[in-house]
This record gives sequence, C-alpha cells and structure tokens, in this order.
Amino acid sequence: MSCYRLNGIPSSWGKNKIRTALKSGNMAFTLTELLVVMAIIGIVAAVLVPVIRGAQKKAQESKCASNIRQLGMALLQFSADNDGMMFYPPNGSAWWEKLKPALGKENVTPPGGCLICPTSWQLKAGMSLPSRKYLSYGLNDEVLTDVTVNNTPTNIKYLPAISGQSKLILAAEGLGGTAYTIWLTKPRPAFPDYHNGKFHAVFLDGHVESLDRNVMDADQATRRRYLDPNFYR
Repeated sequence: MSCYRLNGIPSSWGKNKIRTALKSGNMAFTLTELLVVMAIIGIVAAVLVPVIRGAQKKAQESKCASNIRQLGMALLQFSADNDGMMFYPPNGSAWWEKLKPALGKENVTPPGGCLICPTSWQLKAGMSLPSRKYLSYGLNDEVLTDVTVNNTPTNIKYLPAISGQSKLILAAEGLGGTAYTIWLTKPRPAFPDYHNGKFHAVFLDGHVESLDRNVMDADQATRRRYLDPNFYR
C-alpha cells in the first residue's frame, strides 16, 4: 500500500529516521522553493509597507486635528470664564502657559506635547532640539484681545459680538518662530503643508477643518474671509 511522502520520505518512518533524513538534507528546500518563498515575501512587503505608512500618516493627521481641537476648546473656555472676553497672550511669558489649566495638561511643549503636530515634529527630526521646540500651532491675532506691556487687556474683543464665527479661524497650524499669532498681513505663505498641502484649523464656533494651503495663500481677500472679523460686519 502506498503512503504519503514528504520530499521522498514515507510518512511511516519513525522520528529517528526523519531526523536522519533531515541531517542528510533529504528534506531541505530546493533553490527554486527558496526563490519562490523570497518572491512571495517581497510581494507581501511591497503591498504592506505603503498601507502601514498610510495608516501611520492618517493617525498623525488625526492626532493633529485632536490637538488643534483641544487648543480651540481651551481658548473658548477662557472666553467663557472671562465674560466672553477673547484670549490675550501675556507679555513676558509663553501664551500656552496661560492655557495649561484649560488644556488640562502640563506637557504642552516638545517633545510629545499636545501643542505639537506629530507630522511636523517628525519632519524636523534632523534639527537640534532648540530648533524643534517651537509649537506647531498659532493663534489668529485678529480675533484676540490686545494687551499692554503691563499685561492689562486693551482693545477688548468679546466672542458674542464677533460675527461669522463658523467662518473665522481661531487657531491653526503655523510656520516659524513660536507660532504666537497668524497675522492677516503676514507675508505669504504663513501656513504649512504638513498634510499633503493642507493644514488644520479650529474656528470660533469650535469646529475643525482641514484647509488647502494654496487656497488660503491665494490672495489677501481669501485670507480676510478666514482671519478678519471686520469682513463680516
């Protein structure tokens, strides 16, 4: 009666005979079989690597959107706690320090802080830490309350009095420096393209959008629609 064979070895053989066959090379892979296995591994890797990178990129974008939403909520909470007055960056200290209680986090700065876009941090990986320390997000100076050198609010802006809240940016990803503010008259381009030509922004009504950098930087009129509250008066 015939029996099943594995590379010429009958299945009726005992363990000792199989061990002997293994040592003698009777059960070794042939060169053709090894090449086929390597080709399959290469194909699987070629398919999986882009998928993994894409998933990582999506995760970074989601984290960035979550960060900017947290920042927006902190700014709006400040307004709610101060009778509707818009946030004002203090003189002589970092503006994010003033928002720590509202953010509910001590760690807001690099590395790993909640005000750091993971994509921008990764892209700056070759820089020294002082060059990477800058925040990823900036505030729209046009909707903020001004402050004197003595940290006294002046030219106070009140959230309920601002029209077009669903169209005006409160904070967004910004380029350069410590990203304190995103000025309306700042030389273009003022917005990064960390996410395939787009950047995240949170609006005065609290919603978050992914905006096209090229559209934003197209002309001054477009920038005014997103940044200038006087546009909606």
